[in-house]
Amino acid sequence: AAIPAILEVARQHDAVRSLWLCHPERSVLADIREAARDVTLVHSTRLDRINKGPERMAADLSGMAIHAVNLPEQDWSAGLVALFRRFGIRCLAWDAQHPRQIDRLIALRLDGIYGDRVDRLVGWLANRRVRPWGAGQRLSSAPSGHTRTKARPMIESMGTGPKTRLSREFDRLSPMTNTLPSG
Repeated sequence: AAIPAILEVARQHDAVRSLWLCHPERSVLADIREAARDVTLVHSTRLDRINKGPERMAADLSGMAIHAVNLPEQDWSAGLVALFRRFGIRCLAWDAQHPRQIDRLIALRLDGIYGDRVDRLVGWLANRRVRPWGAGQRLSSAPSGHTRTKARPMIESMGTGPKTRLSREFDRLSPMTNTLPSG
């Protein structure tokens, strides 16, 4: 019942193309896709809930025009990232609460990272003084067995509350120049 209202508000503000909707049920995502072809859809699940295997799920999501898969931090591996990317599916991670988790997910080159500790996510950016995935920037050597690509991970929020502050802080960190503002 909430989805039609969300879509209506997004249409009123010409924001459907900017809207990302996330749901754990693929059937619900399929219904949303029928109602709005231009909304970005995200399937949120866990590895242990994928019955027919991740490759079958990736193929299904791609066939359903679902743009991204959202898994908890501990479920992601380099192999899963490569698999979903092969099907054109973006990779998002949630529950990144500690610096070691954030570091691991950044090394895996995910497209989005979510966590309850906005200060830690922003701190990761601030401590590096530049975004390591920035355009035209030379990257350090990739972790063993990984290949660096031009894919740009993003740290952003799909909701409201403390995670929204991260989106604003991320934008403040000068996304056009890949450096922190000097002032």
